Amino acid sequence: MATVKVTVIEDSWPTYLKNTVRILFKDLGVIMAETIEPTRFGVDDKDKKTPFVQDKLGPLLRYYYSYQDSVQNNAAVGYAEMVRLRIGNNGGFKDGLDVNELRIEIINSEYKINERLRAHADVAVKLFKDLKKIKLLTEDGLVYENNESARVCDWSVKEGKFVLMPAWYFDQVATNLTLDWASGYVDSSTKATIRNNVEGRMNGGLRSFRESQLANTLGVATYFHTSDKKILVVIRGLDLAIMSGVGKFHCSASGVFKWHNLPGGAKEARFSSIMNGMREEIWEELALKEYEYELIPLAFGRELARGGKPQFFFYAYCPNLTADEVIARANNAIERKERIDKSEIEPDSPLFRWLDDPASVPPLIEYIESCFTYEGWAGLKLLQTYLAEKGIAVLK
Repeated sequence: MATVKVTVIEDSWPTYLKNTVRILFKDLGVIMAETIEPTRFGVDDKDKKTPFVQDKLGPLLRYYYSYQDSVQNNAAVGYAEMVRLRIGNNGGFKDGLDVNELRIEIINSEYKINERLRAHADVAVKLFKDLKKIKLLTEDGLVYENNESARVCDWSVKEGKFVLMPAWYFDQVATNLTLDWASGYVDSSTKATIRNNVEGRMNGGLRSFRESQLANTLGVATYFHTSDKKILVVIRGLDLAIMSGVGKFHCSASGVFKWHNLPGGAKEARFSSIMNGMREEIWEELALKEYEYELIPLAFGRELARGGKPQFFFYAYCPNLTADEVIARANNAIERKERIDKSEIEPDSPLFRWLDDPASVPPLIEYIESCFTYEGWAGLKLLQTYLAEKGIAVLK
């Protein structure tokens, strides 16, 4: 299948021109869709199952058609614009971008959501609260978790530059997490969505961070490789954020990077601040302290389902704890409720046959989408590739 980068077909183009481009795509084997169908309509606080974003890779690749080769040839990970990383000579991919040379610039003024989306944003946050997809912090029902995060507003591999500004979790709910929801508040059309009618795409791909109108809050995720040569795959409870259902295989630890890990009031930061954000998630989800593992950056990518939401992937090596010992620690962690024990998975679940060896799930889209979160699958494939290149053994 060929990858072709051309200007997106615009409604303003004359019919003959649009048809010519469509024929060209067909001849080259590029399958293109001009929109993504809304996944959900209207405001229904009783509906806990219908997704707010399109998370099936097929429709996503027909819409973001310029990634068809790169994503499909990368074990269908659901991420685009992947950049491999290393940390000096201390780990990571040999051909990766050295994070020690990455310049992180900080803009200390907050992200402001497009006023066109204000009504949608208010309705989205309220509905997420009603559906219990946002954590309630007080018994009086007045205070909800709304962490200050970091919005990626520019990213240049060539320049080695990464630009961040503060944004809030509610901003993420209002944009990246509700992209394909026709709430009725995006514009006058009841079928309008943020992905189709506001954000759109550029040259068959995601908009650059600089041009994007989404919150694009930074995520961090890692898998643990333990002393008994196992990769720690957890089952994440999916009654969270955009997800719903019984559970899917997921990274050992992951979350939104929190703004307080950056130096207060500074205009620049080092990559160690991003590492600290990952360590915070590890502590909250696994109750492991920094000296108990080695943390190595592996890659940076953009998730297609959430409109290019940025993500750093890490590898954590735990030389003195087995997988069972890490799980025992995790059972006492702050965020332990986000995980599901494998004993809770029913025999009719697609996960059941792979419970003892999630890493052996076949790299076929029907298995990936039913068994893994995209974040979990992408992180696992990156780690397996890295360990194979290093000649490091992995056991079931």
